[in-house]
Amino acid sequence: MSYARRPWELTGIGLSFPMVAVLRFKKLAPLIDGFKAVAASIAKGGLSAPVTSMALKRRRDLNLPELKFSSEEAVKIYQKLGFLKLIEESK
Repeated sequence: MSYARRPWELTGIGLSFPMVAVLRFKKLAPLIDGFKAVAASIAKGGLSAPVTSMALKRRRDLNLPELKFSSEEAVKIYQKLGFLKLIEESK
């Protein structure tokens, strides 16, 4: 009789659902931390990534309008969703 290996079995040891969930959560934790960092950056400066002085100079050289960044709207949305509290707790 042949033994068919199931995807949730690891080297012959069956993993229960809670163990699989914990293993998957551990893999997702760095991703979640990355999203929190981006959200914190938006709440702080209004952008997900900093704009360099070179990019601003290039915009001026091309006669593009000045960029104005405000985090007020993002902070209001985060507060309504309860996300701002989550970001502050993770610091």
